[in-house]
Amino acid sequence: MTWTKESFQVVLDDIFINKVPDIASYAGLHFSKDYREYSSAGERDFNGFVQMVIQLRDATKPGGTITVHQCFQVGREVATRYTVDVELLDGNAMKVEAYIIGETEEDGHRFLNLWEATVSI
Repeated sequence: MTWTKESFQVVLDDIFINKVPDIASYAGLHFSKDYREYSSAGERDFNGFVQMVIQLRDATKPGGTITVHQCFQVGREVATRYTVDVELLDGNAMKVEAYIIGETEEDGHRFLNLWEATVSI
């Protein structure tokens, strides 16, 4: 499967908005077991990514929106930009824009590495 704006949107919505129950299994469909993520928060492996997702989901109220604005894939390289608008449990709003450069496994789908930069908006 090639990553598109629509397919990336579905995965983000399922992970963060729809909150699929078995996040580790679902993430395994789209992220390699050898997955590495690099961001200003540091480096995460697959299990660290799953734990981060759980923490973010636990800190937000139901609902919110994620909007994928761009997603391009050439070979194994993927670039995407999306915005997140959610409400935290304490009532504060969280609005961020994320920029991601990724590398997939040979299958062209499961992410092997992601480099992420986010800014508050």
